[in-house]
Amino acid sequence: MISYLWGLLLISGLVIGMAQGHFTALSQAFSREAVHAVQASLQLAGLVSLWFGISRIAEASGLVAFLARLVAPLIRWLFPGLPPKHPALGAIVLNLTANGLGLGNAATPFGLKAMAHLQELNPHPHRPSAAMVTFLAINSAAITLVPTTTLAIRAASGARDPSDIVVPALIASAIALLVTVFALLLWRLFWRPT
Repeated sequence: MISYLWGLLLISGLVIGMAQGHFTALSQAFSREAVHAVQASLQLAGLVSLWFGISRIAEASGLVAFLARLVAPLIRWLFPGLPPKHPALGAIVLNLTANGLGLGNAATPFGLKAMAHLQELNPHPHRPSAAMVTFLAINSAAITLVPTTTLAIRAASGARDPSDIVVPALIASAIALLVTVFALLLWRLFWRPT
């Protein structure tokens, strides 16, 4: 649906611009912004590659595993119905750790794997289990310690200080996570999910 909306906006802008006689200005703007888009894409690719390399080093050095061990007790508390040492717990921890490091692309495979494991445990396969709802909510509101993708986009766009977003992002994501956990606790208390 959003693709149709963007298409409609683009086409209507072209039609209105040409109707008003601004065809030269439109073609110059298209050329200028196309060059800017390619430059920004190359810068973004370089910065994302840098952060992806850093994440691989963190994973190889054991930092990701250490962070995963730190949050494991919280994960077991949030997912009381999961069997201990179930593969879903490991996938959930790795997903949330990668999200915390701002590596959404690296977190996605772990999230898909976690949902697949949670579906295996689901007694009602045609509707989400309480663990699945909890994971989706926590994953959506995951705390971000280092918003690497946002930093890369801001740097590629020429921001004077791309890192000035770190503290506000940390505060906003922490508040979102606390509200989500509180809402999940209320949901469990009043609706007694299975």
